[in-house]
Amino acid sequence: NTDFITNLEYVSIHAPFLGQDGKNFLYEKNTVTKNVLNHLKDIHYHYNAKHIVFHPDLIIDFHLIENMGVKILLENLPANSGYKNEELTEIFKKFPDFGMVLDVTHALTFGQDYMKKLIKEFRDKIKQVHLSYTDDLGYGGKRQHLPISTCKDMSVFSDVLSLNCPIIIES
Repeated sequence: NTDFITNLEYVSIHAPFLGQDGKNFLYEKNTVTKNVLNHLKDIHYHYNAKHIVFHPDLIIDFHLIENMGVKILLENLPANSGYKNEELTEIFKKFPDFGMVLDVTHALTFGQDYMKKLIKEFRDKIKQVHLSYTDDLGYGGKRQHLPISTCKDMSVFSDVLSLNCPIIIES
C-alpha cells in the first residue's frame, strides 16, 4: 500500500548499485542508465521521497544525476571498496547541491577517528545517516552492517547522534 510510504515523515530512495547481472551498475551515458534514472525519478515523486542516494564510485558522469530535478545524496564508501572518500570533497565543490549520507559502518571500516573526521568535514552536507555497526573497526570492513546491539561501546555513535538529520537503521 503506497499510502503507508507516502505518509511517512521521511522517505529516501537508494539507487541501484548492482545490475541484473550482479555486477556493479555504472551510471554512464547510455539508454539503460537513462531508463533507470527516469524510473528513480518516477519513484521519487510517487512516494514523495526527499532524496535519492547514490554510491559515488558508480557514477561515471555526475552531470547525468545533477539535472534530475531531485535532491541527490552521495554515500561514503567502505575501505575495501577502493574508493577514496576524500574524492567527495572534489565532487561537492563541482556539484554544491549534492548532499551526503554518512554510512556509519562504511566510515568505521577506516576507524573511529576517520568517522569523526568525516562528520567534522561534511557536517553541513550530511542529510541522512545509515546506522549499523562493524566489529572490524579500521580493518577494511569484512563484516559490515551488523545490528548496533552488537556494539559493546555505544560511545562509538556519540558523534553521529550530534547530527541533525534522519537516521536509517541499516542492519
